[in-house]
Amino acid sequence: MLKKSFSLAVVVALSGSLVWVGCSSDDSSATEPGADAGNTDTTDAGAQDSGGGDPVDTGAPEDETPPPTVDVTYGTCPAFAKCGGDIAGSWKVSGGCVSSDAFAEAKAQCPAFQESDVVIKASGTVVATATNVKRKTSVSLTAKLAIPKSCTVVTDCGLIATGLKTGAVPGAPKFETANCTDAGAICNCDVAGTLDETTDDAYTSADGVVTTTDPTRTFEYCVDGDKTTYTETTAPSANSFSLPIFVEITK
Repeated sequence: MLKKSFSLAVVVALSGSLVWVGCSSDDSSATEPGADAGNTDTTDAGAQDSGGGDPVDTGAPEDETPPPTVDVTYGTCPAFAKCGGDIAGSWKVSGGCVSSDAFAEAKAQCPAFQESDVVIKASGTVVATATNVKRKTSVSLTAKLAIPKSCTVVTDCGLIATGLKTGAVPGAPKFETANCTDAGAICNCDVAGTLDETTDDAYTSADGVVTTTDPTRTFEYCVDGDKTTYTETTAPSANSFSLPIFVEITK
């Protein structure tokens, strides 16, 4: 399944101090987007036989059309209800929704924190048999963040940009890129991040919940004809930021 989390480890001290004013500064290690490292598929380049004939067949498809890139809605998401069903088959990511509650923790600690122009794109495939589910997915996010200096003990916008890239801004994701400009009382930041996953896990399903192993992850899901909607319900690790995402896949 597509991961719900977008590296979203938080509260890593930048020089021991980049935290919201008035909040604790417990140190914790930043992790990549909640994702396991994944098993990267590799394909044999194909060796020729000793007679100089045709290349040895590696079993790889000759023309594999990449899945389309689709928009993921950011804002108010429809209510999700698990209903179960048979997930066996080949699926492509066709949509999804990320709740605007994603930055609720940051706003609780700093009410003037604002995000805007949030754009989320996704693509990928999910292939499930009766016992295993293989996924190869990608999610990208770009956004603008307005971070008031009054909420932090670090007021240099360059340091705040570094904090956004290292996961040191509480309640905000760990981004691959972050560029912040000084606007007086506020740092205006352009941020971007990408999460790629390639995994192949054994799984079981019961009562509308898929549970994968190594590592153990849980997903509530609902199959409706040729469309399946799911959301990950794995308990987040301590001091992590979970991205509340519903994913739609279609045969």
